[in-house]
Amino acid sequence: MDNLIDTWHVEAEKNGALPLSENFLDGLGNLPEDNLRARESFTVYPGMSHLSESASSLTLDRNYEITIPIDITEDDEGVLLALGNRGSGYTFYIKDGELNYVYNNGSERYTISSDLYAGENDIRFKFQNTGDNQGIGTLY
Repeated sequence: MDNLIDTWHVEAEKNGALPLSENFLDGLGNLPEDNLRARESFTVYPGMSHLSESASSLTLDRNYEITIPIDITEDDEGVLLALGNRGSGYTFYIKDGELNYVYNNGSERYTISSDLYAGENDIRFKFQNTGDNQGIGTLY
């Protein structure tokens, strides 16, 4: 058994599987270069109704920026972009002339709101990672 354990550790080291962690989130940032989620830039076009989370940009514990160009009227409302599920994720939506960004980390919800004016807008959200599962979001 000791030989098997030693062999396992040698192979794990060779294949980049160490150090081991009990936190499943630790390995998400170490994606192979050819993995779709490792891309640094994604473009989503109007009219797209669904994009699987596994095919979208990985934003967990990293800096990122989202830009949403939009031309709206005073009465427009609805979801612009959403990623996640009931358990966690984020949503950009317009309600009562206000732009809202809501982030759900699984136990708490955080909301940032901003006035939005009719016409052409470039909605931008910037997230600056400040540590494990924390950061500063700016909506402008």
